[in-house]
Amino acid sequence: MQQIDDTKKLAKHLDERERQSLIRVKETQELIEKNRRNIERSRELSSRLLAGLATGLEKAVRE
Repeated sequence: MQQIDDTKKLAKHLDERERQSLIRVKETQELIEKNRRNIERSRELSSRLLAGLATGLEKAVRE
């Protein structure tokens, strides 16, 4: 009987570890996606800034 109880405890412990592992995987995936969006936004903003600087330089050269 003790062996059955020990096996149940071990199975419960492993189930909890697997559950926590899956939660960490999901959190990691969410962070990766958030970082991807931030990188894309940063690239867009940098592109706009560069275009604005180029336009400003062109105007300054003409003046």
